[in-house]
Amino acid sequence: MGLRFNLYLGTHDSVYGLDIGCLANQTKKNFGGVQVALLGNGNDGKTTIVGAQIGGLGNQNSGTTNIFGVQAALISNYNYGKGKSTLVGLSIAGLINLFSGSVIGAQIGASTSADNVYGFQVGIANSAEFSEKGKIVEGTVVGAQIGAMNHATNVYGFQLGIYNYTRSLHGIQIGIININKAGPLVFFPVINAGW
Repeated sequence: MGLRFNLYLGTHDSVYGLDIGCLANQTKKNFGGVQVALLGNGNDGKTTIVGAQIGGLGNQNSGTTNIFGVQAALISNYNYGKGKSTLVGLSIAGLINLFSGSVIGAQIGASTSADNVYGFQVGIANSAEFSEKGKIVEGTVVGAQIGAMNHATNVYGFQLGIYNYTRSLHGIQIGIININKAGPLVFFPVINAGW
C-alpha cells in the first residue's frame, strides 16, 4: 500500500495505492487504486480502479476490471477481462473504448463497445452486445446510444444516429435507417418506436 513512482516503466506483481509513471505502469497480478502515466497503464490481473485511471495514450486491463470513477486516454481504453467487469462512472477515449462487462454511467469515444450499458454511449460507432463461443448472446442499453451507427441487442430508451439497429426496442429510434427486429415495423426511416 502506498505510492509507486517510476521514471521509465514500472513493473510489479501487485500495487495498491497511487501508481504514477512518467512513461508507463505495468502490474502483473493485482492492482487497486489510482493510476496515472504519460504513455499508458497495463494491468494483467484483477484490477480495481477507485478514482481514476489516466493513460496519455491508452489503458489496458486484461483481468477482471472494476472501475469506480474515471478512465481516460487519448487513443484507447481496452478492458477485456475474462470475468465480468463493471465500470461505474465515465470512460472516455479518443478512438477505441472497449469494456467487456457493464458500464453504469457513460462511455465516450469514436468507437465504443460494452456488454451492457446503463446510461449512455456517445461515439461514431456504438455497440452493446457480447458473444460466447463466437455466438452473439445479448447486450442491453438502458438509456441512450448517440452516434452515426448504433447497435444493441435490447434497447430500453433511445438510439439517435444515421443507422440504428436492435433486436428488441422499448423506446424510440431516430435516424435515417432504423431497424427493430421484434417490432411491428422492422424497418422505418426517420423515427421508429417499440414497446
